[in-house]
Amino acid sequence: MALPRVPWRIARRAWWRRDFSSLDDGTLGDIRVGGFESRFPKKGLISSIAGSLESELERIKTDVPHDSGKNASYIPMLESVNPETFAAAICSTSGEMHSFGDDKFKFSMQSCVKPFLYLMACKELGMRVVHEYVGREPSGQEFNAFSLTDDNPPLPFNPLLNSGAITVCNLIGQHDQLSSTERFKRLKHVLHALGTNGKADHDHDFHVGFDNAVFMSEVTFNLTFNLTFNLHAFRKLS
Repeated sequence: MALPRVPWRIARRAWWRRDFSSLDDGTLGDIRVGGFESRFPKKGLISSIAGSLESELERIKTDVPHDSGKNASYIPMLESVNPETFAAAICSTSGEMHSFGDDKFKFSMQSCVKPFLYLMACKELGMRVVHEYVGREPSGQEFNAFSLTDDNPPLPFNPLLNSGAITVCNLIGQHDQLSSTERFKRLKHVLHALGTNGKADHDHDFHVGFDNAVFMSEVTFNLTFNLTFNLHAFRKLS
């Protein structure tokens, strides 16, 4: 017998109430910000459900075999990655973290770095200045499409497209007139601090760095260079 479909908003509320609202052991805490009151998990929730999450991860690995899809082939180094690697991580609003699976496997961040670039630029220059160079609306196109807004001068639609990320990356360190090497060092420092939560190097096994093999593999993808040169024609990128 087919089950009736439930609107996702109702299902989401029901899931939240089912999993958290019955916890009376102090796991939930009240947070009041600017008149808005909400309830977020306190420290201890992640560790209490970690076992269930790991079981679910194993179930997914069984139900969705690695050969049901394929690696991205437009960058050779991505195509050569072992498709059987699989990991997940979860972090609570209180900063408690737990990861499982192949969580020691070093991987190329690729587009995962884009939100960090955007936040760094906003912190350095302010959101108003950043959005003089990049928009904030969806483009409705592929992430690597060269499509600009109708503004004068034209802008990349948002910071999460390749064209937008290239533009935002160009803004980092501009105020301090940093070289490209110094910009990369700043980005590396910020990512390392976020990934280690401020802990000393000997307290973790976390690495952020430059991989020349991945870089040379990216060089073969000419569209990225085309995007950069076209953007330079509208906005003098440095």
